[in-house]
Amino acid sequence: MEINKVALKAFYDLHKEDYLRRRYSGDAKLWDELYKWDILPRLNKELAQYQSVTKESVAEVARILTHHTSTSNFANWRDIDDLKDFLQRPNAHAVINELWRATPESVDQNIDSAGAMTQFLMSDKKFAPSTWAYLLAARDCHSFALYRDVVMKQVAEICGIDKPAAVSQGKKYALVNNAALYLGELMRRDITEAPYIQALDGQDFLWVVLIIAKTR
Repeated sequence: MEINKVALKAFYDLHKEDYLRRRYSGDAKLWDELYKWDILPRLNKELAQYQSVTKESVAEVARILTHHTSTSNFANWRDIDDLKDFLQRPNAHAVINELWRATPESVDQNIDSAGAMTQFLMSDKKFAPSTWAYLLAARDCHSFALYRDVVMKQVAEICGIDKPAAVSQGKKYALVNNAALYLGELMRRDITEAPYIQALDGQDFLWVVLIIAKTR
C-alpha cells in the first residue's frame, strides 16, 4: 500500500500548529509521550551490540526487550508475556534475526516472514503488529515506528486506501511506518526543542493528532 504524500502533507500542514502547541505545552494532559524518547533510544543503544541474535545471546536480548514494557503502552501486555515465553523456545532467535534484517523498504516482508516462523514454532500464537513494531523500534526508532491498528485505519483513509484490513500484517505496518517516516521528514524543520528522531517523531504526530487530540 503506497502512501499518498500529497494528502499527508496537507494533513500535516492542517494539524502541525496544534501538535507543536501540545508537545511543547508542558501539560501532560495535552502531551504525555516523553517516555518514548526516554526508553526507545536507550533500547537502541543497548541492542546495538547485537548485530545478530544467537542461541547464546537471545536470553539477554529478551531481557532487554521485555524490561521496559511495564512502564509503557508499546505493545499489548499479553503479547509481551507470550514473547517472554516464546524467546525461550529453541530457534526463536531466528525470528528476531528476521526483524533485525529489516529495512524500511523490506519490513513488510520481514514481518510476514517472522509471523510465519513464529506460528511454526508456536502454533497457538499469532503476535499483533504492535508487537513486531515494538521490537523494530527497540532496535532502531529512527527507522521504525510504533504501531496501532486504529492509527493504520485512519492513515489508510487519509491516503484513500480501501479495505486495508484485507492485507497482511507486514503491509499494514509498512503503511504506518512509511507515513511516519514521511511525516517525520516534514517535521525536521519544526522540531527545535527536542532530539529529532524521524520515525518516532512521525509516529507521535499521528498518535497525538489522530487519537489524543480527539479525547483530550
